[in-house]
Amino acid sequence: MSDATMSRHRMVRSPALLVLVVGLALGGVLVPFVFARLAPPPDPPTPAPQSHATHEPPPAPKPDGPVTYYCPMHPSYHSDRPGVCPICSMALVPMNPETGASSGTEGRATVTVSPERRQLIGVRTAVVEKKAVAKTIRAVGRVDFNEKALSTVNLKFGGWVEELFVKSTGELVKKGSPLLSLYSPEILEAERNLVLAKQALSTIGADSGNDAKTFAEDNLRFARDRLRLWDMTDEQIAEIESKGQPENRVTLFAKVDGVVTRRDVVQGSSFEPGKNLFEIADLSTVWINADVYEYELPDVALGQEATVRLPSAPDAAFTGKVVYIYPYLNEATRTNRVRLELPNADRKLKPGMYTQVSIAVDLGEQLVVDESAVVFSGTRDIVFVDLGEGRLEPREVTIGPRADGNIVIRSGLSAGEKAVVSGNFLVDSESRLKSALLQGASGSGHKHGQ
Repeated sequence: MSDATMSRHRMVRSPALLVLVVGLALGGVLVPFVFARLAPPPDPPTPAPQSHATHEPPPAPKPDGPVTYYCPMHPSYHSDRPGVCPICSMALVPMNPETGASSGTEGRATVTVSPERRQLIGVRTAVVEKKAVAKTIRAVGRVDFNEKALSTVNLKFGGWVEELFVKSTGELVKKGSPLLSLYSPEILEAERNLVLAKQALSTIGADSGNDAKTFAEDNLRFARDRLRLWDMTDEQIAEIESKGQPENRVTLFAKVDGVVTRRDVVQGSSFEPGKNLFEIADLSTVWINADVYEYELPDVALGQEATVRLPSAPDAAFTGKVVYIYPYLNEATRTNRVRLELPNADRKLKPGMYTQVSIAVDLGEQLVVDESAVVFSGTRDIVFVDLGEGRLEPREVTIGPRADGNIVIRSGLSAGEKAVVSGNFLVDSESRLKSALLQGASGSGHKHGQ
C-alpha cells in the first residue's frame, strides 16, 4: 500500500476515535448525575434516643393574671398586649413584677438580683462599721523664711567702708562676728567727746563741789549713750576710755546668728544714714506655707502637728505645728494658706523648697463605709443595702468627711449592714427603671389598649 493510501486511512480513523473518547467522558459525568436525580430521596436519619441526664429545659411558667408590657426606652408607657411603643417604635416587653418593689427612697426601687447576675455585673458588698477614724489632710507647701527672725544691718550715720569682712551673700555669720570696719567723722567726733568727758571727770579734785562732779559724770554718761545709739558695743567704748584716744576705724558686729541673704555694700563705698547694708536671716526655724483646700479647712486648727517631707529626701520626715491660718482665700485655686513653724537646726530645710505636708485629724469614733458605696446623684447620696435573698434596697444617706478610702455616714445606715461597693451604678440604673415601671403600673404612666 502506498504512503498516500495509508495517510487517507489515518485521517478517516482519527475523527471516529475522537468522537468515541468524548462520548465516554460525557457518559462518565452525566450518568451518575442523572441517576442521582432519578433515585428516591433517602430516609431521614433516626434521632438518637436521649438519656435521662440530658433533657430539654422546662418551659417558663406562665404568669398568673394579665401581663403588662412596657417600653424599655420609655418605661412610663404600658400596654396590656404586645406591640410597639408609639413614641419610639420599639417592641414592648413583658414586665416581671418580681424583680422590683417599692422603697422609701423616691425615684428608686428595691431590686432583686440573682446570684448569676450578681457575679456577671460584679456586685460586691462591704460591711458598714463603727470605728476610730483619722483623716489626713495633704497639701503642697513651700519653705519660707521665719519673718520674725529676719534682721537688717543699717547705720544711723554716714561714712566710708574701710574693710569688708563679709565678702558675699550666703555666708553664715555668728552673733558678735565682725561685718565691716568703717570711718565716720560723726563717730570720730563722738569718741573725742567721750575722751574729753572722761578726762574732765578725772581732773575734778576732792575740793570741787558736788555740782561740778555731777556735771562731769552726766557729760560722760551722755557721751557713752550717744555711741551706744550708734551701735557701738560697751567693750568698744571701754577700750576707747582706757586708751584715752579715739579710734579712726570702727568695727561693726553682727547682732544675730544667721545667713547673709543680701549685701548692698562693697569695700571702699560710702553710705548715707539709714542705708541698708546687709540682710541676715536666722534659719534655725523656718516657716512652711501650705495651701489647704477650702472644704478641708474646717478640720485645721492652731497647734495641730504636721508631718513634712521633701521630694528630694522622701525618707526623712520633719515635724512642725500649725501656728497661723490666714484670714483670706485664694480665689483662683480655692485654697487657704496655713503657716507651719518647724525647727531647722541642721538647715536641711531651705527657703524656696517645695514640700509635701500631711496634717493628721482625729475624727473620733464614726460610722463609716467604703467610699465607693455612695452613688452621688447631685442632690442626693444613695447607698444600696443588701437585704439578703438577692434584694438590694436603696437608702438615702447623709455623708460626712472622707478618711483614707472611707466616708463617714451621718444618717441612713446602721452598723453591721452590708452595702454594695461594686457594680452599684448598674444596680442604680436597674433601680431607677423599676421605680418608673412601678409608678406606671400604679396608674401614673401612659396606658394603651384598655
